[in-house]
Amino acid sequence: MNFKLFGRKSAEVISFVISSLIILAIFTYLAFDYVRSGDSEFLDISIAVHRENIRKVGDHYLVPVELRNKGFKTPALTVFSIDVDEEERIIQVDYLSKQSSKTIYIAYKDDPSGKDLKVQLQNYQL
Repeated sequence: MNFKLFGRKSAEVISFVISSLIILAIFTYLAFDYVRSGDSEFLDISIAVHRENIRKVGDHYLVPVELRNKGFKTPALTVFSIDVDEEERIIQVDYLSKQSSKTIYIAYKDDPSGKDLKVQLQNYQL
């Protein structure tokens, strides 16, 4: 067997080792993620209104609402309500990936800064 240090054979060996390490790292990550997520069907979703970031754009006021999924499952549909002085809106979010956050801006004609803002998770669908 003719094995050169910097020849074609050594390049093939190096490529094989690097490829094997990459595949091993991917499988290790997938196995770790599977074990860590467990069999739980529950999510850990929190909703927060960022009052300090309410701003006027044109003739509307934009209210930023942050949805955060700290769980290990991804809901296909998340439904929450926002109530501003007895004016309730139902908001549907189609996809909220596991361990991620998403900010949604809701438009109002009147300034909601000094008003009572309530947000509540209604339901979700896996």
